[in-house]
Amino acid sequence: MDSDFEEIPFRVSSWGTLRDIPFLASLLSSNRIFLGGGLLREFLGYTVLDPKKTDIDLFFQDAETYHATKEWFEREPSVEKIYQCPEDKLATYLHKETGWKYQCIAVSFYPTLFEVVDSFDFVSICIGIDGERMLLHKDCIEDNKNRQLRWHKITYPSASLKRLMKYARKGYSMGEAEYQYFVDCCWNRSEDIFNKSLVYVD
Repeated sequence: MDSDFEEIPFRVSSWGTLRDIPFLASLLSSNRIFLGGGLLREFLGYTVLDPKKTDIDLFFQDAETYHATKEWFEREPSVEKIYQCPEDKLATYLHKETGWKYQCIAVSFYPTLFEVVDSFDFVSICIGIDGERMLLHKDCIEDNKNRQLRWHKITYPSASLKRLMKYARKGYSMGEAEYQYFVDCCWNRSEDIFNKSLVYVD
């Protein structure tokens, strides 16, 4: 595993407000489903978790688990599907009683939790959990504390740019060197990474 990342034991059923989110502990217990991104950033910031401000982003080890999870949600009477990507790379389900939205993301599949977290663009969201552990970038907490955006990896610049603007509205800022890095990466990449039909994963 990359030395920029740290791993700690973690069970949703034992951790504060995360354990109150319906289905979350049971979904992650399979170890074939991963939770990553903004919800965990908010959790680490010790803010009140608000279903109106953040979604539950679920990533999957394989297509079989993705489709099985969708089928499970669609049988659950307390849940309704509110969005389905035409390419079947994203499906969003709403828990009608609490307002939590579950985003089932299949832009890519990930054999391990590390491969999920390592795919994220900003250091501040390089965090994920499965049924047994949390994995995060060693600077993730500090970047969120300082409300700063630094690049971890740029794979889809158009999607990252949308996220950059979103985080700016949340009070995050980016240094000049980070802006220059973004421009340099875009300048040297092929045009096909600016695919406008790419699913925007928030």
